[in-house]
Amino acid sequence: MKFIIVVLLICSVLSLVYAHQTTINEKNAEIDKRIDRIINNGYQRLIRDLERNNFMKFDKNGNMVSKNGDLVETKPFHLPSYQCQHDKIIENKKLAHGTNSLKNKMSMTKSKKIGRWTPTDTNTVIDVTVDDVKASVPVPIRIQFNTTYITAQNDLYACYRVGDKVSVGDTGGTRSCGVSSDKACLHTCTDQDIQSTALQNLIAENIVSTIQDILTDKIMVRHPISPIVFNRELTETQFNGVCDYGIDIPDSYFDQGVQNADIVVWVTSRPTAENSTIAYAFACNFPWDENILGRPVGATINFNPIYFNSFIGQENGFTFNEFIRVGIHEMTHALGFSSTFYPSYIDINTGEPYEKGAYSEFIYKDTTPNGDNYQQKRSGIITPGVVDFVREHYQCSSATHSELENYGGAGTAGSHWEKRTVGEEYMLGYVSPIAPITNLTLSLLQDTGWYVVDANNADPLVWGKSLGCQWLGNCKPTTWNYQGYFCQVNGAYACSATRTSKGKCNIITIREYVPPGYQHFTDDHKIGEDLAADGCPFYDFDQNDARTMYCQDTSNQVKSANSAIGETFCDNCRCFEYQDSDNSVGQSCWEQRCNGSALQLNIKGSWVTCPDSTTVQANNVTVICPIGYTICGGSPATIVLASDAISTTSSLLLLVMTSILYLLF
Repeated sequence: MKFIIVVLLICSVLSLVYAHQTTINEKNAEIDKRIDRIINNGYQRLIRDLERNNFMKFDKNGNMVSKNGDLVETKPFHLPSYQCQHDKIIENKKLAHGTNSLKNKMSMTKSKKIGRWTPTDTNTVIDVTVDDVKASVPVPIRIQFNTTYITAQNDLYACYRVGDKVSVGDTGGTRSCGVSSDKACLHTCTDQDIQSTALQNLIAENIVSTIQDILTDKIMVRHPISPIVFNRELTETQFNGVCDYGIDIPDSYFDQGVQNADIVVWVTSRPTAENSTIAYAFACNFPWDENILGRPVGATINFNPIYFNSFIGQENGFTFNEFIRVGIHEMTHALGFSSTFYPSYIDINTGEPYEKGAYSEFIYKDTTPNGDNYQQKRSGIITPGVVDFVREHYQCSSATHSELENYGGAGTAGSHWEKRTVGEEYMLGYVSPIAPITNLTLSLLQDTGWYVVDANNADPLVWGKSLGCQWLGNCKPTTWNYQGYFCQVNGAYACSATRTSKGKCNIITIREYVPPGYQHFTDDHKIGEDLAADGCPFYDFDQNDARTMYCQDTSNQVKSANSAIGETFCDNCRCFEYQDSDNSVGQSCWEQRCNGSALQLNIKGSWVTCPDSTTVQANNVTVICPIGYTICGGSPATIVLASDAISTTSSLLLLVMTSILYLLF
């Protein structure tokens, strides 16, 4: 009987069309959108400024419109999946995890002290103890952004005229950045490097203020102290007397301190030696005694002007969202997600560094697809809050860590999550446009012992949700056989695993043998294009292929939406498959919501319930519903993977076969 029901489900059309509903549990449309709303408020503030000055007009959705109210096709750009340079910068300053310059001065003696401060009205040193912290009341973090260097023409290392030469990386550059490998090099200013008034206003009044709104909303300081007093010895011995090159710290910060602030952040907009660097940030001052490093009280953040100048005149909400999330990424480094601070993370229950440390290296053992055994050195964060999140999110009770990136050299490895395990999370070493700010990283910040975070309404981490320990260990056809993950046909299209984009499978063949830890095919010359994800092949946005696009990018509505199927690009839109007229499978973006545990899609203005692993007909569109849609609380379900032997035009048959197997078993 069950088989007959399954056949009827596959062969018949299920027309489950619902009218618009006024009350519904839109779980991921409302509860998980707080950060998006804060970012949108920042974008609306920018729009109001532009309209007030009669620069341009926008509709209610934040899209640029003509004087007649018609949508204007802008030319928005996506920030490249750039390689964060935080670890490289810290390494240059001899502050990296494992280096001797600073760490040799740090005894790991057991101590109840978790900070050391010198007030202005006394010469005595006050130790902040665990008892003080337990008795204190956390308050929202007070960030004092100093925008002096993006005001007028106050920065000797910024560009104000085309053709000028400025030293980047440090003072004293003498050779061109194109040929020099020196720490400092000379950069010739182009029109995209110019720190114009419009650029200064964009960063100071809109980018920085929105970053501050989010951090204040999500992070509290566990034991706020006023004033914060800067450490002169640290500045002089470790930072050459400055915060960053050309940024002097006022003497009063070392003597009287700074009132009503938990951290001072100097903001710059300077060119960088590598144009792939969109922004960078690092902590430049923090308590430092004979035992541990304390919570950062001074930092710097730099925004590369070439990316932000390109935005001016092409304003759109999606790119603004990217800017903010890149800034939050960099600020998270400055607040303590940095290999410099791992040995100083404090167990708040003892007031001491974690007994087993916050960071651990280990040997991962596995077998290649050809049956060869191998070992691979990996590292991870092992603090309790992070481990609890990992166990819950992946449904892996034996997990002992959250893995750190091992690809990218000094620039990236060490202070970022492993991309294979977290997909799009905002603290990747290669930042993606979506970049959800999740409780994984917020748990790390809380585990530093310096902060209390608001875990409510963080962005959800969809990647890897409930897929288990084997999925977490490595990517294989037998462990990653879920929709959007392991792909085997180069150039094939499907929705990405998180359904944020129409994706593509990119597999490359190289002349050399692929290292064992990166081998995922029996052909040991084939590898997924994304090496940051350990060469795992999966469907992803490809900025060089116009067929792939992000469903949240509303600028696609004018130029790319398929009106015949009611395609829509919106904040809560995701990618889903449908059956095309030639029986092939296509991808479309539609608005989605969760009605309890049921997925619903907005097809041409009608909300359609899309039962797991079925096909439904709605307004002349044949929708192929997801298999194991975890966003609405569904259970993960494996699929039959497409292979080179299966043509892409047979994808519909493959999905139907998978649906039958899922419903039967």
